Amino acid sequence: MHIVTKFLVVLGAVLSILLSGLAVAYTKNAGDLRNAYEAERSAKDAAIAAKQRSDTEAASLRSSQQAEVSRLNDALSEKTDEVSDLQAQTAALRASLSELQRSTTLHNAQIDQFNATVQTLSDVNASQANELTTLRQRELQSAEREIEFLDRINDLEGQLEVVSETNRALREQVTELRETLDLAQRGSGAGVSGSAITSTTPRVGSAPARFRGRVTSVQTDVAGSQLAEVTGGLSDGLAAGMTLNIVRLPDTFVAKIVLERVDQNESVGRIDYLGREGVTSVQSGDRVLPPLR
Repeated sequence: MHIVTKFLVVLGAVLSILLSGLAVAYTKNAGDLRNAYEAERSAKDAAIAAKQRSDTEAASLRSSQQAEVSRLNDALSEKTDEVSDLQAQTAALRASLSELQRSTTLHNAQIDQFNATVQTLSDVNASQANELTTLRQRELQSAEREIEFLDRINDLEGQLEVVSETNRALREQVTELRETLDLAQRGSGAGVSGSAITSTTPRVGSAPARFRGRVTSVQTDVAGSQLAEVTGGLSDGLAAGMTLNIVRLPDTFVAKIVLERVDQNESVGRIDYLGREGVTSVQSGDRVLPPLR
């Protein structure tokens, strides 16, 4: 056999051995590749399923987020409107505050003016009150002095009337004694002529000059006036309407009495203190005399 043929046979054998190794390797690699392909395809399918689930979840999440965004946009719009309203209210309140501050300043100024006016009026009232108090004190002092003077005048008038009545009574007694002495000197023992002794006839409204009486009781009527019962009546020449003096010895004038009811031997009259109530009061035993003529 030719050498070339041998070389080719050997080369063919070697190539067969190499090809069989390659075939084995190819077969093994093809199985590995098929397994890897299947694994990759399973992983792809899993990835696709996962992606689909993820897309579904993402879509659901996107939808919910879009709804939340819409809700938040609506809430933001509402809050924006509220902020606008609050800003408008704030502006109005600031304007009102400024107006109130101006009004407060004006009112404070008016209050200061009122306080000054009140203080001035208070000072004027205090001054007027002091002047009025001083004038009232002076008036009271003048009234007290006037009352004292009137009381003193009334007392002096009463004393004068008592003294005048006493002097008149003494003069009457002296006159009677002189008439008695003249009659005794003439020696008219049988009697006295009608012209020697003249009777005294009281004038209307005046008591006899020689009348002397006493207060027996003092009463108060329903009107609050005081009535006095005195000794003496028609038999003494008294009549209703006559005015008598009530005195208290030795020399105190008490009051006047106007007779209202006159009986035979007693009379009742209304007491007139001549504005001296409380100074003196009529008592039982006081003397009753006719007034000065």
